[in-house]
Amino acid sequence: MFALQRGFMRLADDGVVSANGDSCGVKQAPSLPGDGQRGRRQFIWLVLLLCLLSPAYPAEWLVRPSDNLQAVIQRAAPGDTVRVVGGVHYGNFVVLKTLNLVGEQNPILDGQRRGSVITLKAPKTVLRGFIIRNSGITLNNQDSGVRVQAADCLVERNHIEDTLFGVHLDYAHRTIVRHNHIRSHDLPVARRGDQIRVWYSHHARIENNTVLGGRDMVFWYSEGIVVRSNQVRRSRYGVHFMYCSNSLVEDNLLQENSVGIYLMYSRGVRVVGNRVISNRGVSGMGVGIKDMDATHLENNLIASNRLGLFVDSGEGVYRGNWFVRNDIGVQLVLAVKTNRFTGNRFIENYEPLSMERADSVAGVSWWGNYWSDYSGYDANGDGYGDVPYQAVRVFDQLTARNSALRLLHYSPSAQALDFGARLFPMFAPRPMATDPAPRMRAGALTHALPAPLRTPLLLAASLGALTLGALSVAAPRIRRRRYQKGIVRATAMKGEQRAILAVKSLSRRFGQSRAVQDVSFSVREGETVALWGANGAGKTTSILMFLGLTEPTAGAVRVLGLDPARQPLKVKAQVGYLPDDPKIALLSSATPQTGPFTVGEFSADIGPDCGPWGPFAHNYRLDFTAVRAPGRYRVRAGDVASPEFAIGPDAYRDVPPRLLDFLRLQRCGDNPATGRKCHQQDAIDVDTGRRVDLVGGWHDAADRIKHMITTTYCVAALALAGADEEAQYGAALVARIHPDADTIYVQVGDDRDHGPPLGLWHEDRTDYGWGPGGPRPAWPATGRPQGPKFQNRSTGLASLAGRAAAALALTGRLDRAESAYRLALARPGCTMSVPVKAPHYYMEATDRDDLEWAATELFIATRRPGYREQALAFARQAGVSEWMGVAAGTAAAARLTATTQAAGAMQPASAPAGGPARHGHYECFPYVNLAHWRLYPHVDAATQAELAGYYRTALERVQALAEQNPYRLGTPLVWCSSNNVIAVATQAVLYERMTGDRRFRPLATECRDWLFGRNPWGVSLVVGVPADGDTPRRPHHLFWKLAQRLPVGAIVDGPVYKDINDGLRFAPFGDDRHARFQSEIGVYHDDFADFSTNEPILDGTVSLLLLLRVWE
Repeated sequence: MFALQRGFMRLADDGVVSANGDSCGVKQAPSLPGDGQRGRRQFIWLVLLLCLLSPAYPAEWLVRPSDNLQAVIQRAAPGDTVRVVGGVHYGNFVVLKTLNLVGEQNPILDGQRRGSVITLKAPKTVLRGFIIRNSGITLNNQDSGVRVQAADCLVERNHIEDTLFGVHLDYAHRTIVRHNHIRSHDLPVARRGDQIRVWYSHHARIENNTVLGGRDMVFWYSEGIVVRSNQVRRSRYGVHFMYCSNSLVEDNLLQENSVGIYLMYSRGVRVVGNRVISNRGVSGMGVGIKDMDATHLENNLIASNRLGLFVDSGEGVYRGNWFVRNDIGVQLVLAVKTNRFTGNRFIENYEPLSMERADSVAGVSWWGNYWSDYSGYDANGDGYGDVPYQAVRVFDQLTARNSALRLLHYSPSAQALDFGARLFPMFAPRPMATDPAPRMRAGALTHALPAPLRTPLLLAASLGALTLGALSVAAPRIRRRRYQKGIVRATAMKGEQRAILAVKSLSRRFGQSRAVQDVSFSVREGETVALWGANGAGKTTSILMFLGLTEPTAGAVRVLGLDPARQPLKVKAQVGYLPDDPKIALLSSATPQTGPFTVGEFSADIGPDCGPWGPFAHNYRLDFTAVRAPGRYRVRAGDVASPEFAIGPDAYRDVPPRLLDFLRLQRCGDNPATGRKCHQQDAIDVDTGRRVDLVGGWHDAADRIKHMITTTYCVAALALAGADEEAQYGAALVARIHPDADTIYVQVGDDRDHGPPLGLWHEDRTDYGWGPGGPRPAWPATGRPQGPKFQNRSTGLASLAGRAAAALALTGRLDRAESAYRLALARPGCTMSVPVKAPHYYMEATDRDDLEWAATELFIATRRPGYREQALAFARQAGVSEWMGVAAGTAAAARLTATTQAAGAMQPASAPAGGPARHGHYECFPYVNLAHWRLYPHVDAATQAELAGYYRTALERVQALAEQNPYRLGTPLVWCSSNNVIAVATQAVLYERMTGDRRFRPLATECRDWLFGRNPWGVSLVVGVPADGDTPRRPHHLFWKLAQRLPVGAIVDGPVYKDINDGLRFAPFGDDRHARFQSEIGVYHDDFADFSTNEPILDGTVSLLLLLRVWE
């Protein structure tokens, strides 16, 4: 076989021709006139002449799953392109010539846990678009996913999984490593390799990579390095330089590592615009500088680390950095070289400065920094204090002379000495630092600030008796109080009283020395507990363990129910009001109420009676929007009072991490929450009987089934919320549910897993026909009614394939995204989940929003105008969300009713007259059309007005319905009602972001407040948020039922109309702690048996995460 390529012919050894877009394949040589043999000889000479006279252009080789990839690599000529389409290719691949290796449809290179998976030994080689996994685990051999031993190579857009070293550059000058996702072997830290290792590779660029859970991202003997826009989490060293002068570290996120950035033995390194957050390991520092010269640290956010900045014999300029809520802001050791700190912000660090020796600060100068503990004044109004700021800590001066005293560093005695020095400055020692012109205001932070560290422990001591440490606990008292006259409801969480500090069998040893032995006690709100004992009795060590600054040898400490050593941010988390929020509390009562109410110093009249609604005859809306000052408050009306709540700009910033905790608990395949693997045999195609690789993704709700209807949405929404790690985890499965142009799987498993035998993810013994605990079925979507006994009402594939395309485009898998989009266009209609045991399934009524979303994301990713034109067409067809703001009894409601009944909906279609119309279970998924928002910035002004109008019309309808009740609830209480509430809030916030029109901000706030506790039941619908609030205690989730482990961070279904709940009651409920608050309008049961109101929602939790992110 010949291939004609721009005048060049090549005969492939095995008859397989690889041709590029300009090629013309010829299956056999054409016959020539005259003698056959002579003609053939003439033709061959013609071919040879063409070969000699024509330039050799690069060829393109196509490798399919059944082909031998290493053989093709060996046959290809320098400059050729090798396109690898899907499949799993086993071996240890070596590239000895310059090639472009391009993966399509996520081909896998599997090293079978031997050696390095692929080694590039030729310059200018490109490696793009592969899944690279299973290297060896021998550190001495430096087994790697990708090893580069040549200059000017490009490694991009690969997923590197379960490798010892991820990408290893060895004398690979000017090589670029970008847009890769790297996850190391799950090994003890000492046995792990480096996710990215750069050795003697000058001017390499490491950009936009996501790195999780390895050892270090380390750079040795390499000058001119650029490390930009990477995300490194849960590693040992985020970025580690050794002898890497004239390099740049810029715009990286380094979070939850032992050390964020550590720079050694280099000169001229610039560290600019990074976020260095929550690095609290054994070393526990944000940025470390050792023996460095001409270092520039500028405009970085260094927050919530044990130690913000550590300088040992360094020289540099530190300008415009934010040191926020670190245990120690800056620690200086032998900083006798010139170090200038200017324009930095030191905000609420436990210690702004620390030093090892009294002469450590000889070479340091301070000017124009902001200090949150500065108490001076600005008489001339120039923005700088007229009195110098002085960092004076008596105890640091003492420890500089006697290092043994450092054992008492956090003790009440140390604090008392420093307090005394502030009271009597004449006895204070020489300041550690003096800033002659401290800033009066911090200014605006351009970085996203991490969640606040609200310290619930106030350590106090008597100056006259330093051996006594008094521990006073002053934590938010957030619980529901019920009174005969009425109930005050506020956005702050309601909850039961519990121990603020609980200590059980606490012990701590230092070698053979026993510092603390078997201490147990608890402290409740308002109590004061004294730790009394002689010097050396263990008081300070105990307090360090209470604060999470020292881990116990045995026993446990819980602050607000959490472990302060492992969850230092979450211990202090609360939920309340943002300063600019509309602030409305609900006073609900069986009898009329009159008179004023107060919030702090604010006072106003209770106002008019809003009339009966739900379980209460009288409801009053108490408006205290005017209260904006950050702090803790209660609403008081007569002799009733609300729980205490917070007002502040950071009220919700610690909620997203909890939501992501639930996502990690739901992971299928390799679960980080349990440390166990599960469902490694997923799955067998029910139509063909063949094994397909569908391991991964998330378990749906309380069940072990995996629904691709919700998974595709979750991946896309997670990507939009900036939760890249979780989005990529799910995207790996979404790419595999579409293995070829005509196939897409709708679910893995089915409702046969809903009954006994129950088990956790890794204990699943369900028998689908291949034995207990065997493979699970993979259900390919057919686009037609589907199910072995009960059938859904599927009409096509576009809803599922379109959403999959959007998810894949958002996570960088463009080939798969475009293929899924083509399938969606070819098979319009809606895909529904497959019922087996019972006639219940997820239904959808429209595919237009999903097609719009797919086309929009493909346009954003590719900038091809055709996608935008298609997106606009689908946007006009999708229009206004069909369910949002539809009133019962209208023509629109009749259409919803007809669809619900035709689809065999899982709930009755009737609705209270005048209220929101009901819709079927997941009929209108995903509830809010995010494509309008995504498309908005990419169209002209007239089209923008059209898109915004779709949002506005629906929101105006919802607002009209909401005005009919005191809780301003404008959505129906159908199954998974929380989804509807989140959708309205999200659409309102997105409309504001698109147009600047804030008219719907109050509606969004009312919706958010309903979710977090301002509802008739006074319960936050998010499990465990806040930690001491009234949240679901007995959710419908296997981990609660079987392991008494709460799925913290999950939002539950939410209340439903009473008739819906009555129709779904398959098991008796236990004691109803909310019985007083149930009504015909709505019921909510905090009971495992109630899967209609108390089951966690996977997609709802992701939607809430997106809402909080866009609200920021």
